[in-house]
Amino acid sequence: MSNQLTGHIPTELGELTKIEVLELWNNSLSGPLPANLGRNTPLQWLDVSSNSLSGEIPSSLCNSGNLTKLILFNNAFSGPIPFCLSTCLSLVRVRMQNNLISGTIPSGLGKLEKLQRLELANNSLSGDIPGDIALSISLTFIDLSQISFQSSLPSSILSIPNLQSFMASDNNLEGQIPDQFQESPSLTVLDLSTNHLTGSIPASIASCQKMVTLNLRNNLFTGEIP
Repeated sequence: MSNQLTGHIPTELGELTKIEVLELWNNSLSGPLPANLGRNTPLQWLDVSSNSLSGEIPSSLCNSGNLTKLILFNNAFSGPIPFCLSTCLSLVRVRMQNNLISGTIPSGLGKLEKLQRLELANNSLSGDIPGDIALSISLTFIDLSQISFQSSLPSSILSIPNLQSFMASDNNLEGQIPDQFQESPSLTVLDLSTNHLTGSIPASIASCQKMVTLNLRNNLFTGEIP
């Protein structure tokens, strides 16, 4: 947890066979995560956010099959998101924002039916927003801002029944906003600002009676406001 720890995370931590929770957030730790972390442990919760950690995210984190919370934000992690995360069926939170992570978002994340929060903002990811994210029916919070996607919004992204916040600002998204807001009755925050979206604002947005924040500035919309 929050202390004044410095140096590297010792590889010996990965050899603790009964560790379930590891919290080292808000310190001055540097270097990579141990490559053996999670390999021989029932690890459920890892929070190393707000440090100066770097290197790739080790695939060993997926080994236990019990991982529920993976919290890595505010570091300097690089390399791809491990594809094996799509096999961590217990995941509830994935928070990797503000790193140097590259590559694409693994398409298999749609298999994570318990996933509630997906935060990947401000990384060096590329490619498309996978349409199968909508299969994660428990998602309530998605932040994909500041990633530089060069694609359109998948038509299924607004069909997640429990979705409350969807943010994808400061990208290069093109095309029109999917006209499926009637399938997102819980939506309270929608931020698609600073993209290249075109067309009209869908009339179905009026069905979002719980909407508190709607930010569509700096796009190429035409027509009237519904």
